[in-house]
Amino acid sequence: MSGNWSILIFSSLFIFIVTLYLSRRSMGIDVLDVYIIYVLFHFGVYPFVRGLHFGRDIIFDFTQADPLSIGLVFAHILIILFILKLLSIIFIKNMDYLKITYILERCSQVNGYIVFIISSILIIFQVYSYYQYGVQSFIPPWDFERIGKFLPYWFTSIRTIYNLLTFCVCIVLLSKVFKTKDLTNQILWLVLTISFIPFASIYGGKRFFINALILTIIFYFDNKNEKIFKLRNLAYGLILALAVFLFCNFYESYRGVVESVGEITSEEAKNLKDPLSAAINYQPTLAFLSRRPGTWEFSYLVLSKQVIDGIAITKGKIIAEGFKSAVPRYVWPNKTFLLIDDMLAQLYGVRPKEIDIGKNNYGVAQLEIGYYSIVILPLIILMLLILMSYLNKLTNQNVFFLWLFSGNILFYLVNIEEAGTDIFFLLRHILLILIVFVLYILFQKTYFSLREHLNTHK
Repeated sequence: MSGNWSILIFSSLFIFIVTLYLSRRSMGIDVLDVYIIYVLFHFGVYPFVRGLHFGRDIIFDFTQADPLSIGLVFAHILIILFILKLLSIIFIKNMDYLKITYILERCSQVNGYIVFIISSILIIFQVYSYYQYGVQSFIPPWDFERIGKFLPYWFTSIRTIYNLLTFCVCIVLLSKVFKTKDLTNQILWLVLTISFIPFASIYGGKRFFINALILTIIFYFDNKNEKIFKLRNLAYGLILALAVFLFCNFYESYRGVVESVGEITSEEAKNLKDPLSAAINYQPTLAFLSRRPGTWEFSYLVLSKQVIDGIAITKGKIIAEGFKSAVPRYVWPNKTFLLIDDMLAQLYGVRPKEIDIGKNNYGVAQLEIGYYSIVILPLIILMLLILMSYLNKLTNQNVFFLWLFSGNILFYLVNIEEAGTDIFFLLRHILLILIVFVLYILFQKTYFSLREHLNTHK
């Protein structure tokens, strides 16, 4: 049981650090703070829950796991976060354009009609997705193998960015709620937000819901400009914990139906629990947590293989394949690329299903370049923060583009469980938005120049 106890000790340390960090940084929060909070929360809470299960999940039995490798997982992350914080102090002199208050203020100025239209389109797409193709949520690999070739390219393309779009909409909705001065409008935006987030969570699942909830809490306290840890906030915390608990129970009770492809049959509908019973039934949630390997276990897999078995690194192969996957097929129609699970299966001599674990940047970087990741990964995140600050400054007077740039980068940063190569998709999106922004500015300048010229000759 030494492995489980090691997990509980180190994850408790992370929970303590994130609590201490929040107590000191709950006011004047910036994007870097948000990233650090998400990382500490993700590698604190999820491993702690897993450590309480003294048994085997789909991949590992940690009762006999190597404590050194477990400790290295947490030490690796802490060192990277420390270096990142130090580099930000040295190289980012002005954090004004990265302040959450600034981003909320600017995003709240986005045209409300545009927000309403985009959110309506996302809802309509979800409804159309179900009635046309029987798709409600994430398509499991076995279902995609069966129906993927029948789905149109535009449909699958939109699905790849659907979570990103809903996240961006959530940002602007929360900005409207917290920054709108008129009470009536504030209530209307609050109703739309409360209606939209659960709907979007059908596609994004528990991870999207929890990410949106954490972001809401951060936005709320930053907007209130007060410390989080006050006695009166204890009641709010308990209510939120209860909301997460009920949502997780509800989602797990309906997971089999939500993630299946095809219309719900009358037999399936008959066997479904009523919503109240589903929300208070915690057994499916406990069963899911006991068997699902968390993304931190990917870091453990990589480090344990390097420490115990001495298996080498992939030397940039994952990055190369990730870059190819980010190139659109209409640009490179005949492209072929390997999935990370296939490369890992070759490296470790196992079947891909035996290492089917959610990935993260820390584990992938360690797998690709070894302990150089301790320096390289903080530099990458630092460059993203500098880029975000510059783009926010560039689009300060064009809030729609500021919202798109900020939303894309923030979405990448808060999604701790990702393939490790999603940065290429982020850079692709930023490049496309930047091209549209430049064309918009050129069109605007041309229009005003022509109008001035015509007025002069009247």
